[in-house]
Amino acid sequence: MREDVNIILNEREARKAQLAEELVRKLQAQSITASRLPPTENLAAIVLERKPRIIVTDYLLENFGTGLDLLDELQKSDPTPPRFIFLTDEPSLSAAVEAMRIGADDYLEIDSSNVSERLIKQIKNIIPRTRQQPRPTVDQIAPTKANLVWVAPKSRSLIESLPVLATKSCPCLILFGPEGCGKRTMARLIAHGGEKVHAVAEYDLRLDSRPLTEILQGAEIPDAPDSCTILTHAEEEAAELARIFTYPDQAIRIPRHTIFCTHDEEALRILKAIPQGEVLRIPSLSERRQDIPALSQHALARAATLLTKRVPALDSDSLAWLMQKTFPGEIRELNEVVTNSALRAALSGLELQSCLSEVAAQWELEWQSQWLPTALSQSITPLSASYALQRSNHDTRIAALRLGVTAADLQRLLQRASCCGLK
Repeated sequence: MREDVNIILNEREARKAQLAEELVRKLQAQSITASRLPPTENLAAIVLERKPRIIVTDYLLENFGTGLDLLDELQKSDPTPPRFIFLTDEPSLSAAVEAMRIGADDYLEIDSSNVSERLIKQIKNIIPRTRQQPRPTVDQIAPTKANLVWVAPKSRSLIESLPVLATKSCPCLILFGPEGCGKRTMARLIAHGGEKVHAVAEYDLRLDSRPLTEILQGAEIPDAPDSCTILTHAEEEAAELARIFTYPDQAIRIPRHTIFCTHDEEALRILKAIPQGEVLRIPSLSERRQDIPALSQHALARAATLLTKRVPALDSDSLAWLMQKTFPGEIRELNEVVTNSALRAALSGLELQSCLSEVAAQWELEWQSQWLPTALSQSITPLSASYALQRSNHDTRIAALRLGVTAADLQRLLQRASCCGLK
């Protein structure tokens, strides 16, 4: 029989072992099945086998990672992962925001008042919902015109052009626009919106290391004759894609309908050579600023869904700040900044506007760091990298930001430091 609750606390600490024992006893007294699961190796595999409805987890799981790592791994491995509640003495606001952002139901501090009663009440509220259909994530929901924002003239023009594209039934469609402007969302709308489309396959060519021919004729591409395949980040593979689609090989199965997404001008020029290809330009956020209020409200609604409780409303000062701000990361940045700020404000009691400016500054610092040339790291010594890591409390991401390099470059520098005997 599927257990209701697994409690995973760092039981090396006596008070947490006692708390776990007390929670099991109180839950069982209310006819809720529960057991303790101390942190161990292969914890995710054990949870996958047990399949509890709810996991109550600590933030730090001894030497076996964090509760965030466990939540992330289970969400990737299990189509219906258990619900998560954090119960910890880690008073980190950033950890709480990240936990809620990736799907936790709550983040409770062990030392807060009546924590056991609040936790049990939360569990009793969640259990009935776990016996229903799981909540779909944002990525699992096919977008429709009704849940997109198209107030600005350029957005409206784009949406109004879709019926024409559907009528023409283009075999190849190229979506072009800046990174983060919503190309993938538009591709999903087009792919799922056509009356003839029965199945959709999606591949990120930046992450998929297989040869293009293998991707295109792989077993996972739907066999439906009118299926649609979405290929995102088509920049580096543009020439090969153009060759395959322009001079088809009978040995390679080419989808009947393909949508390419790219932000690169050169890739666009190459892909435009494909016969019967159409180009759809996606406007940048700076070209559709009238959409910012509605987009921000969507992000607030997402935060409220993640938190399962009310989040601060978008006041006039916060909206004015958003309207005058530039967003180098486009809609992706706006969504993440507003969502994370709302979570932070709800969890900390801070004003939404102060959270917006702080979260935006951190987002853009990280965004800029990923575009820095890796050659920068060549001027940084292994000793400097090791020292920066110590100053950052061994947080690799923060140390990388201090040095102005990517996290991957910092890892390579630290490996060199280890080889040199530096710690």
